[in-house]
Amino acid sequence: MTTGSLYRHFDSKAGLYRLVRADVEQRLLDRLEGAAAGRSIRTIADLAPALLVGFDYLVSSGFTRLLGEPFPDSSDGTRQRDPIEQLLGRLIAGDGAPVAALIGAAWRAALSHASDSPEAAGAARAALVQLLTGT
Repeated sequence: MTTGSLYRHFDSKAGLYRLVRADVEQRLLDRLEGAAAGRSIRTIADLAPALLVGFDYLVSSGFTRLLGEPFPDSSDGTRQRDPIEQLLGRLIAGDGAPVAALIGAAWRAALSHASDSPEAAGAARAALVQLLTGT
């Protein structure tokens, strides 16, 4: 594929980035929802299995850097809600929005750290387990 054909289909690099990110993020959301299905989620620790499934998927597929970044604004510059935070908010019983934002930020920070090396990914996963489960 040539650069010219890319720009014919996408008006900018940012447009291509948004498309790729949205595709990877949807794959991740499907995995998170599947891992959370049938579970009663009452505490942050109850979220750990689903978040670790997502973390492991992104590490093994090489998308840690892509989704370790904060969720981008829309093409017109308006702030959009992070789909990971939205899912976490739905999964957490009660008013989960503030907790979902904090957990989502910590999860993305672990992904960002994991992108450095396989050793860093292992350390980030261990820290994420400790943070989510308290163990």
